Amino acid sequence: MILILNATIRKLIPKKATSSLNLYANIRQKVAFVDRRAGK
Repeated sequence: MILILNATIRKLIPKKATSSLNLYANIRQKVAFVDRRAGK
């Protein structure tokens, strides 16, 4: 699931955009949070 999201994010967000790094980190945090709750 995370690998698919990573691939999608890379396609949607330009690599050179610095703001995209913050957005990417934000999304990763949300995904990790959801995965943790789903794991329990």
